[in-house]
Amino acid sequence: MNPSNDCHQHSLRELLDSFESGSRPKGGVKSIHEGVPSIGGEHLNRNGGFKFEKIKFVPEKFARSMTRGHLRQGDICVVKDGATTGKVSLVRQDFPFSDAVINEHVFRLQVKADHDPAYVFYYLFSAKGQREILSDFRGAAQGGISQAFVDKVIVPVVDRSEQKQIIAEIEKQFTRLDAGVVSLERVQTELKRYRASVLKAACEGRLVPTEAKLAREENRSYETGAQLLRRILKERREKWNGKGKYREPVAPNEDELPNHPEGWTWATVEQISSCLPGSIQSGPFGSQLLHSEFGAAGILAIGIDNIGNGTFSIGKNHRISETKYLKLKKFSARPGDVVITVMATVGRVCVLPADLEPAIITKHCYRITAARSVIPGYLSVGLRADGAPRRHLFDNIRGQTRPGLNGTILKATPIPLPPVEEQYRITSEVERRLTLADSFQQEIETTTRRSSRLRESVLHQAFHRSSCP
Repeated sequence: MNPSNDCHQHSLRELLDSFESGSRPKGGVKSIHEGVPSIGGEHLNRNGGFKFEKIKFVPEKFARSMTRGHLRQGDICVVKDGATTGKVSLVRQDFPFSDAVINEHVFRLQVKADHDPAYVFYYLFSAKGQREILSDFRGAAQGGISQAFVDKVIVPVVDRSEQKQIIAEIEKQFTRLDAGVVSLERVQTELKRYRASVLKAACEGRLVPTEAKLAREENRSYETGAQLLRRILKERREKWNGKGKYREPVAPNEDELPNHPEGWTWATVEQISSCLPGSIQSGPFGSQLLHSEFGAAGILAIGIDNIGNGTFSIGKNHRISETKYLKLKKFSARPGDVVITVMATVGRVCVLPADLEPAIITKHCYRITAARSVIPGYLSVGLRADGAPRRHLFDNIRGQTRPGLNGTILKATPIPLPPVEEQYRITSEVERRLTLADSFQQEIETTTRRSSRLRESVLHQAFHRSSCP
């Protein structure tokens, strides 16, 4: 698939009939909901096509007044600034708009008639083409490229018939790779559904044999969930040593909850948390912990980045000084506690690991210390599974600017409570199944990365310039 000996190097500028950017009305287009589609950098996808989920518009009158930036089939779009500088897309036959324009953040390249636009596009799309485009990059994080980039990109040019052959071979290989990626994405979707179904079955008594069923088969008695809850509440009252008069934790409204499996009962997060003061605790608020106090060294501050769906990671290494930590020690994170995010990305839940280093929780999450007879892993499952607990949490998110949950809402969250032995079995089986799902996910991600490398290999072979003079 290498170019033939009849191959010459030309600057990108030499291959273009026109080269221009677009524009938008003064004041922007946020309030404009119809008219002519206006394509910006955010509308170019990573595969050389377009995404139109959040399309924007300019008025038809404004579009007619534009002397530059009208798109037509065969045009190449290049993002000129911002985080995606250099991204390229080709306007193909399936482009859904007969009339569309680009904004000021995109260059439109029109290739001369004696060259195939797809050939030039694929070169710009290749790793080498991208490096040459970005060799013109200047400025800070929101910098970009200038019109001079077309002089820095050098394209290996073969005759039109050979360009067609190269395009055909690229697209044949890409079609095969695309089919594989679609299959992988389908499997990823199924894995996501599988994880959700495992958690849901776990909290509906369908994942493992219930303690009630086993007790019947073995002709023995067992402690039901209702008995367990009474024991937990009795222990809470007896061990209470907090300030003021003891207050009974909020109870669930079972009239609004579905039936539970035999031997289970409904409880609330507050009912099955420890009797220790601060067992349901959010991190420091306001001036107690400022963003400027975070650094690269010191005591770990646990926030949203550390908490995944059932997983804990160091994430962004936000740390505070030991002096500040000592002032905020009542917000210490404890191994085995369940942590849930309550701001921004609400509802991610994990159990803090046994080998957790000294750390505090921030205002973006709540720490829940489970009662002695409640398995933290099961509580985490209960808060993650689709059902009454999640509905309660998401139905009670409050706030416009920074929506989130508060302690009152979290404490009243209903949790289906099985016998202790059943909690152990559920936790173990959920972990086993989700670990298998995670291993499949890792294989899919590895194969997807391999697919990207193969795609680049196809382009490298197509535009290998060793025979170009």
